[in-house]
Amino acid sequence: MRWPAPSPALPGVARELGQADRDIRAGRESGQLSRREARALRRESRQIGVLEARYRRGGLSASERAELESRIAALRSVTGARRSGHR
Repeated sequence: MRWPAPSPALPGVARELGQADRDIRAGRESGQLSRREARALRRESRQIGVLEARYRRGGLSASERAELESRIAALRSVTGARRSGHR
């Protein structure tokens, strides 16, 4: 019997983090983000990915889902605001 492949704990996490990483790169290239700011944002993106993987292994509670959604929204908000020149 084949077991289904594990799916992300929160659909779209990889897509959201990928978009945030592209926004960070674009912000760095355009000069909207300093090297230090970009490094901190990339670190947060990696931490969200690690957290999502940990939660996926043990199952996702409502509070864990809310934490992931909140952290992703905050990251996307910061990267989007920085790219558009609003600091």
